[in-house]
Amino acid sequence: MNPHAYLTIGVRPDEGDLDTGVWRARGRLLSILHSNFSQRAGAFAVGLNPSRRPQSHGLRVFATTIEELEWLSGRLTGNGWIRDYAIVNAPRLVPSSFDGGWTSFVRYRIPTLKSDRKTGDEFGRLRARRLRKASEDGMDYFLLASTSTSQRFTLIIQRRKDVPASQTCLPNSYGFSTTTQPFNLPDIE
Repeated sequence: MNPHAYLTIGVRPDEGDLDTGVWRARGRLLSILHSNFSQRAGAFAVGLNPSRRPQSHGLRVFATTIEELEWLSGRLTGNGWIRDYAIVNAPRLVPSSFDGGWTSFVRYRIPTLKSDRKTGDEFGRLRARRLRKASEDGMDYFLLASTSTSQRFTLIIQRRKDVPASQTCLPNSYGFSTTTQPFNLPDIE
């Protein structure tokens, strides 16, 4: 996959607490995208708005061609939740003369206490340190629920500008970069 085309999907927060509604809506949107991405593994990458204001954006999906995004858009517009809570914009090409910034959106893993092999004073320190870093850096996150296990979890995304440019993007099943296979996406406003 190469990020030559993109599709912006805005979210409409539900009534009540604006921040909570936006974060809940973004998680639901990512879950719907995840289920569609599984049908075309590696074809789509997800980017977040450079402004970091959750009230003003949803997600941006990148693909190699506009046709791939039209396929995705057709699947999304048939979804009742998307129809009621999101705005799917028309696919567009990344300008060939684009000279703006590039960002990598990498899953930031925080180990569970159950997986910690340390004992005594060291128990839980790595988890605490990584949670503190995620909070201090203001990392983006998604509140999700697994359809296979029904467990809720938080997917934390770290924005990185230091990743070298790559020719091919190999996104994970949620459309994000991984630490072992990083890639950049254009910061289109």
